[in-house]
Amino acid sequence: MVDEWLVPLQQALGKNVFRSAWEAGRVMAVEQVLELALSATQTPPTEQDRPPDASRKPVTELSPREQQVAAVLAQGLTNRQIAEQLVVTQRTVASLIEHVREN
Repeated sequence: MVDEWLVPLQQALGKNVFRSAWEAGRVMAVEQVLELALSATQTPPTEQDRPPDASRKPVTELSPREQQVAAVLAQGLTNRQIAEQLVVTQRTVASLIEHVREN
């Protein structure tokens, strides 16, 4: 039953990205996994739902890769370790971390 969505997901992401995401998920605490899953399924609040706050910067959603980096970063890994785990360059990790921190 799991293969019905797992196999197409692996094909869409590619084996390296899929394996990295799978491993990142395996080491996450249950609370982190639930928070990530809920954030991916919840509808962002509309402007009508938000209280007015002129000083607040508009928040943009994080991409799936940025969410991965944020989750791995929360584990205390270095940029190099994150790059190795996600199979990207350290420069890419630094850029993704910067975007995560801006949001």
